[in-house]
Amino acid sequence: MKRLLTPLLMGALMSNAFAYDIVDRAKLVDDRFKTLEMMNPIGHDFFINIDANLTKDLTELQSNVEKLGDIDDTQSTQDQVADANEILEPYYNKEQVIRANFGIGFPLPSFTAWDTKIKPNFRVKAGVFAMLTPSKSKISFTALINNLDEIPKDIRDALSTCLSGLGAGDDGQSLLGLCRDNSSITQAEYDAIVAQYPGVEEIEYKNDLNTTEVDGPAIDVYAKMEAKAGLFNTWEKGDHFFGDFNLYALVRQDIQRRADALLMLSGQTDTEYAENQKTNMAMDFVLGYKNTNYHVKLAVEEAKLYEMKADDADLNWGDNMLMRLHAQADYQYSFVKASPYLGSHSRDGYGMGDAYYLGVDWGASVWQDRLALMFKTQMDKEHYTLGVQAKLWVLQLDLISRMARADEIDGIKIGDFYGANIRLFF
Repeated sequence: MKRLLTPLLMGALMSNAFAYDIVDRAKLVDDRFKTLEMMNPIGHDFFINIDANLTKDLTELQSNVEKLGDIDDTQSTQDQVADANEILEPYYNKEQVIRANFGIGFPLPSFTAWDTKIKPNFRVKAGVFAMLTPSKSKISFTALINNLDEIPKDIRDALSTCLSGLGAGDDGQSLLGLCRDNSSITQAEYDAIVAQYPGVEEIEYKNDLNTTEVDGPAIDVYAKMEAKAGLFNTWEKGDHFFGDFNLYALVRQDIQRRADALLMLSGQTDTEYAENQKTNMAMDFVLGYKNTNYHVKLAVEEAKLYEMKADDADLNWGDNMLMRLHAQADYQYSFVKASPYLGSHSRDGYGMGDAYYLGVDWGASVWQDRLALMFKTQMDKEHYTLGVQAKLWVLQLDLISRMARADEIDGIKIGDFYGANIRLFF
């Protein structure tokens, strides 16, 4: 099965086209998680924060992808592909997401300036996000060569000419090696292709993939790593105005590819992922107004101030900032609390109408919220969210479940999420 998967998966790896925009979807999904984090502020403390979220089928998908290696590779190509499709069929056209973050921080001395109380904190946060969408895809050697769009067209044309001269007697040999040995491409061109697409020399020629197309398993992937480090400051002015002003270095790496699920979930991505990195100086600014038991705030987040470093980066995510509007009322009777809220956010790739949410946090707390049991009930355009939060002085534990209320978006089924957050205060 491995000999079959190599050409299929490499062909998938080099194709970026898909029916929906996975990057725009990733932005919306990730920003929804950031909204949940925004409603669970850390405060002015020493802290360690760990959280993770994933769709419920993701671990099951990984187990089934591993079964591809057990398929009998003495069968015909078509039979092997049919077996692979049968294994992955339950996951086709269904979003799978994993997201994890780690953060640490400590307070700095508070002060007052211009009649404004300022509480600065130094914080570092790093996280990973990956969205995966398995599907069927038409794959052939011709399609593979056409997708080598990072090399000159004349070299691709030479590879296509090479294909027309190959036959069943060449099965099992390196496709790229065959084209070099028959002088379709030079050694220098061979080296240039391998430098741009590491692993392409491993593709073995199979004649039936030259003469026909097959519906093979593929998976669209968007993945990013993100880190922030800097000053995160809350402020209050008078009895009504409050907000945040954060100034930090923002480091991002990302990749958008069509790849095999096993490659991504085992961390075996190509070297382009590490090179596609950009560091910006960025800021958040939150302006809020409060009166009696309600408040409203407008936020601009991840606004780029200037580019500090870019290693030939062409980030799929871009440098676009997040805009947010949030309104909330807080009610308390004795130790019982309830906080209804609503809001929305937007970023290049989706609008306010896609990202609205409303809900209520409710429960009981004492000792200035250091001992509490709170519940979250929320809905947005795609999910119902239920959560529970327990605070035990220096420990805070959150568990959430997000259940899909919409069936699909742009032909892709929406998944259910489960998540946990552990936070320690010192």
